Amino acid sequence: MSPDFYLRPSHNHDREYKIRKSRFIAHLRIARTETEAKDSIRDISSQFRDASHNCWAYRIGFDPVKEYLSDAGEPSGTAGKPILSSIQRNGLSDTLIVVTRYFGGIKLGVRGLIEAYGTVSSLVLSDVQITRVIPSISFSIQLTYPQLNNTLHYLTKLRIPESHIHTVFADKVSLTVAVPLSFTQTVLNYLSSQQVSGGILTYQIFE
Repeated sequence: MSPDFYLRPSHNHDREYKIRKSRFIAHLRIARTETEAKDSIRDISSQFRDASHNCWAYRIGFDPVKEYLSDAGEPSGTAGKPILSSIQRNGLSDTLIVVTRYFGGIKLGVRGLIEAYGTVSSLVLSDVQITRVIPSISFSIQLTYPQLNNTLHYLTKLRIPESHIHTVFADKVSLTVAVPLSFTQTVLNYLSSQQVSGGILTYQIFE
């Protein structure tokens, strides 16, 4: 059974690490989609185009999680993999790390590179707090006033916070509700079963 939440960094952050005259800069970025990750990789690589390498790895999504990495010219397995391993060890998703390397003239060897990329990635992650994210679907619900109290009571029983419910009053009541994925079918069943004056609650789902 999949968990009801996943973890990601609380904010973007950079961290520098030096070893044997080589300079490593880890750029931690929150990336919710592949497009966001690729855009950040492109922007960072452009900003640090004078660097020897801009290696990266990221994990995105939830059930399933997608993982990608690149050694960006470093020997195979010495950069992308240790960066990704640091993200995996922390159980994170929506997480991109790009490590910029400025070569200092002293070769580190395969083991040295693995340790350097892994260390700077772990350091940048250790600097930030970890946030718990509950995947949700936004429901836009139209209902009559007599339906309102029962619907709100039902949502409260599911422990959906009031901050996740936005209400607009007009001829009918419009609710926008962030529903955790684990409750999606339950809420759908409820909405489909509620009838007042022969009418059924109408709703739209936005991913």
